[in-house]
Amino acid sequence: MVHCIRKFIFKGNYTFTMDDKILLEVNQLTAEFGYNGKSKKAVNKVSFKLHEGKTIGIVGESGSGKSVTSLAAMKLISQPSGRITNGKILFHNNGETID
Repeated sequence: MVHCIRKFIFKGNYTFTMDDKILLEVNQLTAEFGYNGKSKKAVNKVSFKLHEGKTIGIVGESGSGKSVTSLAAMKLISQPSGRITNGKILFHNNGETID
């Protein structure tokens, strides 16, 4: 099974049950970088879920936004030039959801 999101390709045979807990949710994430008053989208509407005990690999061409996606998910985008302009990043831990 192959799922394509923008230029990212997620490969694998995933079977989740209702008991699988979601650890991290990234929904419609958009990150932009600005320079000289202009803004450029580095990541546009990326969504994925990471289940507890599972591994996810983000693969893509050079410049496709892999590093920016990872940095944005950890809220480590360099400011003021970079910023998350849309989307939700939710971390689920012991029944608590952190935005």
